[in-house]
Amino acid sequence: MSFTKSDFARFTHCPKSFWLSHNRPEIIPKPTPDAHSDYLAKEGYAVEDAATTYLRACFPESDLQAQAIFETPNQLYARTDAVRRNEDGTIDLYEIKSSTGVTPDHVQDAAFQMVVAEAARHTVGRVFLVFLNNTYERDGPIEPDRLFSIEDITRQARELETGLTAQIRSAMQFQTLAEIDLTSCSCLGKTRANHCDTFAILNPDVPTPSIYTLPGIRASAVTQFATERRFDLSTITEAEVNARQALVLRSAQTGMPVIDYADLARFFKELTYPLYFLDYEAFGAALPRINGARPHQQIPFQFSLHVKETPTAPAQHAEYLAETLQMPLEMIEALEAAIGPTGSVISWHMSYENGQNDRMAAYYPQKEQFLNDLSARTVDLEKVFHRSYVDIAFMGSTSIKKVLPVVVPDLKYDGLAISNGTDAMTGWDAFIQMQDGPEKDRQRQDLLEYCKLDTLAMVRIFETLQREI
Repeated sequence: MSFTKSDFARFTHCPKSFWLSHNRPEIIPKPTPDAHSDYLAKEGYAVEDAATTYLRACFPESDLQAQAIFETPNQLYARTDAVRRNEDGTIDLYEIKSSTGVTPDHVQDAAFQMVVAEAARHTVGRVFLVFLNNTYERDGPIEPDRLFSIEDITRQARELETGLTAQIRSAMQFQTLAEIDLTSCSCLGKTRANHCDTFAILNPDVPTPSIYTLPGIRASAVTQFATERRFDLSTITEAEVNARQALVLRSAQTGMPVIDYADLARFFKELTYPLYFLDYEAFGAALPRINGARPHQQIPFQFSLHVKETPTAPAQHAEYLAETLQMPLEMIEALEAAIGPTGSVISWHMSYENGQNDRMAAYYPQKEQFLNDLSARTVDLEKVFHRSYVDIAFMGSTSIKKVLPVVVPDLKYDGLAISNGTDAMTGWDAFIQMQDGPEKDRQRQDLLEYCKLDTLAMVRIFETLQREI
């Protein structure tokens, strides 16, 4: 059984989860299809191919091997993105990443490849990381020498070598154990986002909701509660958590939402009609596809807008969907036609929409005043659920996908062909490449329905809050 870079990463994250994956794989739930992971993998392969082509052009006289495999008799295994063979008999390793910088995890990945290569009786001269330059802006055909950055990380990799070798040895020994204690795992001391994928199997006594449900809880607090075996929220006092967590805790302990009617009233009082409920969808590619784009830059291609002229008026809908891959000038002009000069703009997690406004304003100075005004008028409906309306049923989240089923249970994303932002991004990428016909018409309708539901959900949640006060 081979021991790979992925095995090592899983071991360092959670040794028991790593052991289960090799010794009891049948009890591990199969992962559900993940559009986001699939998209990242596809983008990663595209970057890898482009970077390998670039490296071959940089070293035409060298023996550059892509996807070089190193194996040892004790089943250590590494597949390195690119290897350059030097005249002195040494080899240089190139680890290719679709990111725009060097991280400790990247250095560890490259160091693992180095350790395995040398265990397979090769002498590694230098180790390099190849990544994307986030300041590169496409203007004509892609210029690989400006798109890619190459950084020598040999020193950092060598500094990890001794400890890494010892960890690999420990992991491989742990993997061969016939039995281990499966009553808990080290993830008990970590926040929810850092739990292993076998957390529920290894920690069946942790209730739902639990201390991990508290929003923004620090790892130090988690460690303290876990050490004391206080996982149930009934065992935690409000004095032990911050103000926002205290509201979630109170809701969990009473079984009721915690509503601050005075704060809700202040939120409504600060709004100016007409109200514009706005949502963007955007597309980003690791390798910029059009002039003006940078690596991974999100380029808006769609908006949905629901407009309420008065508190009692039904919401009217406007929308836009780009039919081709293009910078968003046409979309901005459609927004200008749909949004008047006065009135509050309502979004969910407004830093996203306002961030897009800032980037679009930088591209189109002639639209800067309109876009800056749009951001200045924007209020964040999500923040209401940070402090004014808190329900343990949201499970510590304020995502619209968690709030909507609780506050407006009759309105659902279920059954939509496109039901999340990644689906919209990849669906639009497919849409712009389709030939005209029924299939493209269906895809267009699916994209419009999803984005429309995002703003309709805001309207319905808003109206529910109106009725509360």
